[in-house]
Amino acid sequence: MLIYYKVAIALLALYLVAMGSLSIRNRKRGLEQEVKSLREVQEEQQKLIVELRQALKDSQAAKGSKQEPPTCEDKHEECESWSTCCPNGTGETTCSILDCENDFDPCSGGWMKHDCKRTCGLCPGQKPRFEPSEPVLAPWDRYNTTSGVVTDYPEVEWSKWHATSPRVVYIKNCLLEEHYEQIKKLAAPHLKRSKVVHPTNASEMTDQVRTSQGMWLQGPEFECEAKKRLIDVIGTVSGVDPSHFEAIQILKYNPGEYYIHHSDWFEAHMKSYLGSAGQRIATSITFLNTLPPNQGGNTVFTYSDPQVNVTPIAGDSIIFYNMHRSGRPDKASEHEAVPPKPGFEKWVAVIWIRLHDFV
Repeated sequence: MLIYYKVAIALLALYLVAMGSLSIRNRKRGLEQEVKSLREVQEEQQKLIVELRQALKDSQAAKGSKQEPPTCEDKHEECESWSTCCPNGTGETTCSILDCENDFDPCSGGWMKHDCKRTCGLCPGQKPRFEPSEPVLAPWDRYNTTSGVVTDYPEVEWSKWHATSPRVVYIKNCLLEEHYEQIKKLAAPHLKRSKVVHPTNASEMTDQVRTSQGMWLQGPEFECEAKKRLIDVIGTVSGVDPSHFEAIQILKYNPGEYYIHHSDWFEAHMKSYLGSAGQRIATSITFLNTLPPNQGGNTVFTYSDPQVNVTPIAGDSIIFYNMHRSGRPDKASEHEAVPPKPGFEKWVAVIWIRLHDFV
């Protein structure tokens, strides 16, 4: 009986060994089949990649042999309106047609001749619409020279201080001590909180963006030698007839008072300010007192590169241009009045210069 039992156990062992061997062979066959399938997939992928590469080469070759001619059209719907040179002095349109002519504007790079080909008359068969005879903004003719003097006031010297955007001219001895002291004395009793133009409805209002005090040097009671000299010098150096000048505004900044960075040009919706005189193409600032270095009161051009930073020196002036010669606003002319530090104050006389006569 024991013998039969041992034989049964041996047969069972042999069976298990045989079944194990069969299982291993089956798993091996399965793995071999999976590997074969993967290799077939990889081969198919390689074939597809080769076909795609060939198709790309064929496409590029076809483009090279049959290049479609470029279209000669305006890229912007506004091209025609941009090309109109301020017909009514409203400032709603700019004189960008000058940009069709050349690349004199360092910021625009003659952009209209690339983006507004049909408007500029640069398509085949068109006559170019250049207007090279008379610049729209005459003051830029002043940049044919780099410095000069004012005949009637030989102590006055001016020079091109910053030739790129923004364009800045520096004037030494625009006013002498007797003149800027006279202006401050006349203005002091009439100073009131300065106002700004509302961004949407163009009304005047006080706002924390500007905390100085100011007044207009306008009326027979303010006629004096100092005012005459200031207008004469700014007119001579800018090359603009004083008929384009707004009334002189006197501003006083007490310690801590400021005007955050802002532009002097008008937005198109400010029609009541644009009037018939058009844009403020340039601004002159004349300093009526001196502030020591590092005591605030600077005029800083926020977006200029390198940054233009002017420390007040009594009697000296700067003229900077708010617009490119093309008539478009110069973003780099935006500036701020830094607050004087405790114990100091700042006085300036500002003249805004318009495109046309200011009535």
